[in-house]
Amino acid sequence: MRREVANRAKHLCEYCRIPDAFAPDAFEAEHVTPVCRGGQSLFENLAWACGGCNAFKSVHMTGVDPLSGLTVSFFNPRQDAWSDHFAWAGGDSLFIEGITPVGRATVTRLRMNRPGLRNLRLLLSSVGKHPPH
Repeated sequence: MRREVANRAKHLCEYCRIPDAFAPDAFEAEHVTPVCRGGQSLFENLAWACGGCNAFKSVHMTGVDPLSGLTVSFFNPRQDAWSDHFAWAGGDSLFIEGITPVGRATVTRLRMNRPGLRNLRLLLSSVGKHPPH
């Protein structure tokens, strides 16, 4: 099932969009709705996630939108389109900008612009592999 989840995601973290072939840590078939919150290990509830995004998401399903201060649900890769909630920011597209409350809360909680990701995006950009298509 891991292979099917990875193939569905085109081998990109469904949150930060880093390709699994270049990530320093193993990817996980992450539970969108955590098991401890009633989620099941079914294809429909799994997302391909890098180790960092998976660890920062953990068992959380909501976060605080830093702009409004409201608690909102996280981005759900099984229900939401990435481009509806996020955009590549800056001239070099090294930053993910949350463009909705859901996007901003997800970027903040998952630390989707952590230094290691920005460095990896810079390297991938230099060889034409970032941003992903």
